[in-house]
Amino acid sequence: MKTIKATYRIVTPMFIGGVNHKPDDGIRPPSFKGALRFWWRALHWGKFYQDNNHDEKAALKALHKKESELFGSAVKDGKGGQGAFLLSITKQPSVQNLVNNWPNGHTASGEKSKSGYLGLGLFPMGEHKRRKAIVENQYFEICMKWKPKVGDEDQHSILQACKALGLFGGLGSRSRKAFGSIALETLGDKSFKCQTVQDYTALCKKVLYQPDLPYLPPYSTVSPWMRFACGAQKKDARSAHSALANTYLATRGRGGDVKGRDKIAFGLPLKGYDEARRASPLFMHIHPVGNQYIGSCLFLPADFHYNYEEGGNLKFYNGPSSFIQNLNEVQL
Repeated sequence: MKTIKATYRIVTPMFIGGVNHKPDDGIRPPSFKGALRFWWRALHWGKFYQDNNHDEKAALKALHKKESELFGSAVKDGKGGQGAFLLSITKQPSVQNLVNNWPNGHTASGEKSKSGYLGLGLFPMGEHKRRKAIVENQYFEICMKWKPKVGDEDQHSILQACKALGLFGGLGSRSRKAFGSIALETLGDKSFKCQTVQDYTALCKKVLYQPDLPYLPPYSTVSPWMRFACGAQKKDARSAHSALANTYLATRGRGGDVKGRDKIAFGLPLKGYDEARRASPLFMHIHPVGNQYIGSCLFLPADFHYNYEEGGNLKFYNGPSSFIQNLNEVQL
């Protein structure tokens, strides 16, 4: 089998684990593969929509079929099974000396951390207990073994998802809020280390594209309406995370720019408004650039929720748009 390896750096503490919420067994292949599937879907809606003559129902069906072929699916009625490649974690981070003093506390510069505002559920509050995390500045390695007859186009699509995960995403709880951010270091024989913010944004632009779509997509995916922004550079990853949280707090928090019902677009449930669930359209991430760190946010608007007829209109997303505006927006 043809193999390709990728190395990722853990940039912020990773709150990962099974049903006991403990990271005792490190990073499990299903956890990584699940995140990879998400970013593969996020990159491919436009293609399937075009290939199926703008028929949303047919496009979703075709996309789901291809995803099952590439990543595998549960066996039912003799169908399903393994995907196009076998994935293993060939190098694990240490699970000794776990982080137990974050996101609350102080940054390396002595400032009170704002990261707790993005990490509700990770520390004692109500029924929640303190979670432990895998410490940052460690590396892990994945290995993908391709099955025979897997075409170059399919391989390329999965490798693009590997890049997206390592540029915009993370693993574990609250990964959309930049906890457990991971940075792609190498893919095959190519290095993806970034020495400057310009290096980072250039890589991001190569992965993102703007498909021709007539309306907001049915799920979080690249589209003509996505937006991308970066925060200020900091000397350490936790300070960069706190800075990102501080901007979010100033936008959505008590006394912030966005008030009342306009907060719904940041995700559900929202106390006092709706107990339904809808994940945030904002994907926060911390990335190393040289010997510093930068916070970023990718905004992927989609038809919000069936409870909100107006959720298919971009104006519904004025709140998240304000957050992007309060950062330094990057033109895609």
